[in-house]
Amino acid sequence: MLASKIIRFLLSDQKTIVLYYFCSFSSSTGRTRSHILKLLITQLLNRSRDLASYVYEEYVAMGKTTSMLQLKDLIFALLQGFRITRIVVDGLDECDESDQKDIIEDLRRLAGVSPSGSICKILFVSRDISSISQHLRKMSSINLSFERTAIDSAIKSFVISKLDPVREKVLHMNLGSGLIDSISSEILEKADGELTTSQ
Repeated sequence: MLASKIIRFLLSDQKTIVLYYFCSFSSSTGRTRSHILKLLITQLLNRSRDLASYVYEEYVAMGKTTSMLQLKDLIFALLQGFRITRIVVDGLDECDESDQKDIIEDLRRLAGVSPSGSICKILFVSRDISSISQHLRKMSSINLSFERTAIDSAIKSFVISKLDPVREKVLHMNLGSGLIDSISSEILEKADGELTTSQ
């Protein structure tokens, strides 16, 4: 939920290219690294169709394979065509632990100011897991686990806002207001400081 809100906010700036990837347990395989780069490259190509001819001439026509090295070179080259880029990777903790370090390293190499003057910043959103924290320790970070009360309050407000329209319908069905309160409590208990939503 947090990453989605951040992405929406970043997308409001027309001068900024925003790329994102949502990791999930179900898609976590040994190919996650290449999959992330391929999807980020696809998003770049969708933002600038002119880059497709560059990719064709420099990679497809030359018979280059989609090896990790080629993908890393390609995304770096494509990013040079954009002044400001933000990359958001959510759910890094859901990737195989063996891939986490490599994903961080692959993307961290893109961060900063390039010789062409393009600026790329990367945001990793993840649970606080030691294996990830260790690889990100040299990067700026914000640990929201210290803000548990505020997070729980924000989740509670969100849940109530989504259940309030249903409350009146439940009352009309003579099921009692306790049902919605019970559902709200159950959701808050299971959220345990985290809530994801699709809107």
